[in-house]
Amino acid sequence: MPFIEACALETLRLNPSVPVSINRALVDCEVAGKEVKAGTRLIFPIGQMMRESYEEGEKFMPERWLTPSGDSIDEEKQLEFIGFGFGPR
Repeated sequence: MPFIEACALETLRLNPSVPVSINRALVDCEVAGKEVKAGTRLIFPIGQMMRESYEEGEKFMPERWLTPSGDSIDEEKQLEFIGFGFGPR
């Protein structure tokens, strides 16, 4: 069953249910090298981010979510998944 779960993760990586995420900075911080003041609205293009953050990001490659042995989902990689906004669900 891990491969089926990997297929679901990969499908949602390529076609996230939420195309953008709108958040508000809670504290002064830095995002992508830019200073952001607390209270600033931040818009993250999830679909674009999920494609550009992975090698061969336009390809459907469910194995990218599996451990090297292929017998389970790699939990560290799963933490990168933001198909429903930010963080795993």
